[in-house]
Amino acid sequence: MQIQLSDGKIDIQAPQQINITSDSTVNIEANSVVVKGKNNVQIKGDTPGEVAVNGKNLYKLLMSLAMVVDLKIPGGHEASDIVTASQSTIMNQQIQYI
Repeated sequence: MQIQLSDGKIDIQAPQQINITSDSTVNIEANSVVVKGKNNVQIKGDTPGEVAVNGKNLYKLLMSLAMVVDLKIPGGHEASDIVTASQSTIMNQQIQYI
């Protein structure tokens, strides 16, 4: 186990586990926060067992389905227009895989 302080940087290393706990709130704030998990990253939310969505792949699927719907409606592009218009509200660009 090692805690190293140097030049405005703090490194904490442990071979098995590091716990940060509070009875109230733990805040992490920075211009950029990077969380890396070799096997997975788990974020506890209000729906246990729920999984994250790969937004770009879901958007492609929605566009493909919308285009099929539009082909069935003469002169229609309404479905694909709705999906395109909703992209900025359903895709959070602040949370990205790296």
